[in-house]
Amino acid sequence: MGLALDQLGRERLTNGRQLLAAIMSEHDRLQQNIRKGPLPWDIDRDALLAYDEWDPTEGFSAFSTEQLRCLLFASAERLTNGDHFFSVAASCLSDLSERDLDLSAGDVRLLAAVSEPGEGSQTCRSFDLVVDLVERLLRDRVPGAEALARDVADHVLRWNVVEHNGPDTRRYYRSWIAQIRDKALELADRAPAPSAEGVVGRDDGYGLAVIGWLGVAEDWPAGVAALLAHCTKSWSARPSGGWEKVCRQRLDAVQDPSALLRGLLDLVVTTEPVTFIGGSWRRDVLIGYNEWLVRGLVWAAGVLDPDWLPEVLVAVAERCVRLCPGHTYPRTPVPGMRIPNACFRVLGRSGSEASLRALVQIRGATTGRRGLQELEKALSEASAGQGMSTR
Repeated sequence: MGLALDQLGRERLTNGRQLLAAIMSEHDRLQQNIRKGPLPWDIDRDALLAYDEWDPTEGFSAFSTEQLRCLLFASAERLTNGDHFFSVAASCLSDLSERDLDLSAGDVRLLAAVSEPGEGSQTCRSFDLVVDLVERLLRDRVPGAEALARDVADHVLRWNVVEHNGPDTRRYYRSWIAQIRDKALELADRAPAPSAEGVVGRDDGYGLAVIGWLGVAEDWPAGVAALLAHCTKSWSARPSGGWEKVCRQRLDAVQDPSALLRGLLDLVVTTEPVTFIGGSWRRDVLIGYNEWLVRGLVWAAGVLDPDWLPEVLVAVAERCVRLCPGHTYPRTPVPGMRIPNACFRVLGRSGSEASLRALVQIRGATTGRRGLQELEKALSEASAGQGMSTR
């Protein structure tokens, strides 16, 4: 059956939108009466007092229970699709969630259909209410509750949820939306979704691609898990001598490390950003949680120094620069210049003629000031190894 709206559901949602529009119109009227002129002190204080004392829920006593249900659906929809936490819709949702509206499984199904966090969403509060209501219906053995719980679980399993900001936050942070998803799965007797395979997180498009290529961690070839775990320890601007020493040991323990590293770095270039849901947003993400892993893989490629190094690192750097064009807010599919800068430094240290040509090629695609500075340093290092000037 799923969570799609039927004709009756669309009609009820339309009725709710009309009720909410009337409440918001009153809010806008009161707000507009405050300002008397263009200057900051041109304020009608009586109008300001009336606005501060106005309660969007004060007229709810005149509504029927069915009207209040429809208003609940419309408030959840509006809050889901972009209204902020202190909006009129949020106030209505907060009040209505505390009322006994005698909601059936069909009512909660309609509420769930309009409550998935949207692109402009700033909160997952609406879907949190859905899961709480499913729990209540199951506890009260309401007809249709078990089928609803299964459909909600099927729905949240399609979400790509950001659980953690990075490996260093796993011990003390887990996103609200991930907790809501897992509660929905638990109510339907489903196992929680795995958050990672080894050190590879499922919290970005790159991680999903790597897991799709390597499979589950138990099936990884010998030495791969240890190498990837070491690559996630790329916390400094440059690899230390100790890091490189351990990296060589990890590479020696892997069968055909050149093919492994190339395959993992090629995924940075070939993988498309995936739409993820956070606690208060929905956006496309290529690299987020696994940023340290990717930078470590670039460093490991520098330690191995295969023939394909210039070709692949150029492609990796250009892809990341294109997806993060000099800013990180609004959030971009790649969070910053750490990975391109690592590519610049590895190519500069390589010092081969091919690496020098690669750096010159990347320069044409780099626009950010900090990125250009790092690139110039790498060019200086590479050109010095060739006995020529940077120019």
